[in-house]
Amino acid sequence: MIFLYGKVRTKNISNLIMTSGRKKKGIRAIFTGASNKLGEISGNGSPLFNILVNVTVPPLDKKAMRKLIVEPAKGVKIQYAKGAIDFIIEKADGYGYYAQAICNYAFVDSIANGKNKITKSDVVRAYEQNLLSLDYTEFRTRWDSLPEELQTSLLKLMDSPNHKMTEHIHQLSEEHDLLDDTGKNFDLPQPFADWIRRNIR
Repeated sequence: MIFLYGKVRTKNISNLIMTSGRKKKGIRAIFTGASNKLGEISGNGSPLFNILVNVTVPPLDKKAMRKLIVEPAKGVKIQYAKGAIDFIIEKADGYGYYAQAICNYAFVDSIANGKNKITKSDVVRAYEQNLLSLDYTEFRTRWDSLPEELQTSLLKLMDSPNHKMTEHIHQLSEEHDLLDDTGKNFDLPQPFADWIRRNIR
C-alpha cells in the first residue's frame, strides 16, 4: 500500500511498480492521497493509464474508524486516550486516509518525546499544525486546482449555508468531485473545509 501524502511525479510511481514487479510477480498496490484525488495517477496523461483501476471507497463508519486508529498503535505499544480517538473520528469525517494522516503526525511527535499515550491535545496539535497548515500539500494543491468562480462559490457557502449554486457552478463542482451522493449539494471533507476556513477566508 502506497500513501501519497503530497504531490508526486507519476514517473517515479511507474518506476517503483516496474522495479517491484520484476522482483515479485503479481504485485498489488493501493494509491491514496492528493495526486490520485486529482486524477494525476490514473488519468489520461499518466504513464499508468489503463494499468490502475479507480475504486471509490465509501466512508468508514465509527467502528471501522476506531479499529483503523487503535490497531496499528498496538504494534508500537502506544495507546490513545478516549478523547483523542473521538477527535480523530470527528475530524477524519469517514475518510480513513485523514485518520491515518493525523495518527502519523501524532505518532512521530509521541515517539520523539518518549510518550506511550496519545492525548486529545496531542492529536489536536497534530491536526492543526499539519493538516491545517497553509502549505499542507493536498489541500493547497486541491484548492489551487479549482476555478476561481468555484472557489468564490465555496467561500459564499461557508458564510451562508443556504447559498444556491448556479447550473455552471454545479457542473464545475461535479467535475471537481465536490458534490454529495445526491449530486445536489456541496460535500467537502471536514479537514478540507477546516483548512479553507483557516487559510483562505
